[in-house]
Amino acid sequence: MTKLTFEARVFIKDALPRLYGDVKRTLLRDRPEMLEQLELLYLVERCKCGLDGCVSFVCESADARFTPINGRRPLSYPLGEVHGWYSLSDDGVFAGFEVLDDYDDGYLDSCLVEAGFGSNASGATPTTEDPSEVAKGKWDGSLPPIEPRSEDQEQKTSTNSVYMTAPAVQHLIEYRLAVQAYSREEIVDFTDAAMAANATPQATVVRGFRYPSLLSAAVHESTRRVFNLRMPLNKSKDGFEMRTVVPEGRFAPSRKG
Repeated sequence: MTKLTFEARVFIKDALPRLYGDVKRTLLRDRPEMLEQLELLYLVERCKCGLDGCVSFVCESADARFTPINGRRPLSYPLGEVHGWYSLSDDGVFAGFEVLDDYDDGYLDSCLVEAGFGSNASGATPTTEDPSEVAKGKWDGSLPPIEPRSEDQEQKTSTNSVYMTAPAVQHLIEYRLAVQAYSREEIVDFTDAAMAANATPQATVVRGFRYPSLLSAAVHESTRRVFNLRMPLNKSKDGFEMRTVVPEGRFAPSRKG
């Protein structure tokens, strides 16, 4: 990745001042030690998964002290005033912002486009693939085929069904796999755990709006990190659509070295 000069960098505080203020308030409440890094974060790229409402993006710090040492497989922590998470690498450095729902006026998308970071458009076509196929290890990293269902099949579908959509798969590829460097096997495990029998339905309330999800606890086998797995959902006419699976941190990691 080509490094930009300081003058060419687009800083979050300048390009996205509303989000910057919201993140600052979240950190003041939850993790004030991270405030030092926030001011010098600049935009690197945005997610182009095509998932409706996704305005996720990757960031880096202009301060060499906060260059990620172990930047792979970051954990995510909820933002307080927008439906999304900020990601921290194992060494406690900002790695990006995963935002699944923009502000009501489309603020983040318009600001990112104005800053030269395109639009969220992969051209992915929605499908009704069951995410249990991912959990069973049948996902090969490509988009699942569209299987039209008959009227009888529609009537037999349980109202509690959870479906995979092509943009959700693409989000896992674009963000969890390509950006955060989680492996295909880890994503399969995440999906399996998030849909386990002991997963807890939850509703996250942001700005008065309720966002449903499934929540499960897990242990990352390679590092023994303990974290939650959250599967945000959208209500559909015959069940719920899975949006992604988020490895959600349960505590603040300490910076190594």
